[in-house]
Amino acid sequence: MNKRFIVSLAVILLIKQINLASASPATISVINDFILDGFTVTPTIETGGTVAPNTQQEVNERATKAFTVTPNTGYIRNNTVGGTCPPGSWNGNVWTTGAILEDCIVSFSFTAQPDFVITAINLTPTSPPKNSVFTATVIVKNQGAIAGNVGWVDVWINQSSVLDCGTDGDQWKSFGSLDAGASTTLTFTAFAAGSTAGNRLFRAFVDSFCNTEESDESNNQFTKSYVVQ
Repeated sequence: MNKRFIVSLAVILLIKQINLASASPATISVINDFILDGFTVTPTIETGGTVAPNTQQEVNERATKAFTVTPNTGYIRNNTVGGTCPPGSWNGNVWTTGAILEDCIVSFSFTAQPDFVITAINLTPTSPPKNSVFTATVIVKNQGAIAGNVGWVDVWINQSSVLDCGTDGDQWKSFGSLDAGASTTLTFTAFAAGSTAGNRLFRAFVDSFCNTEESDESNNQFTKSYVVQ
């Protein structure tokens, strides 16, 4: 239901000083010019994220309203916004409606996706002697909302740089579908420690060819520092 409310503090102060019952038509007209229709904008949200503010909002006629929309882990935000409010636009994760001319609803939704991360790298032995061989186990977890294909997991025995999709590792293994919330352990063997002692940085990259669309593509690489003795 439409409501009437004052949008100017100056008008509020003016009205307090005026006896409206005895005010002239011209005075009443001036006051009415500063009084606008007010409408409500009601946000709704589907499973997979949050919206702020998340309660019904009062908005002046022809004003806009902004909402911050944040997906949960394992979901991505859908850019198509439903409801009855005038079309608006995105700026990052903030959606701003068009000019509001009546009560309306704005509806946000999300799509579930996998999200692969590496939770641990373990070396055996933990500090391999030079001129020896060692083994690495890599634990991969799907922290997304649905199952997905892990694809290739590549590893490097000494790599300090973040790598691009499709870069071949020193060794690699493939893995199929991994359920949401599940983990798997991959074992890589017979790494040569090399003839020089010193610090190293072991790197692993899950879905290294980036074939599976994930809710977060920035968390697929993981490193572990170790020392060759």
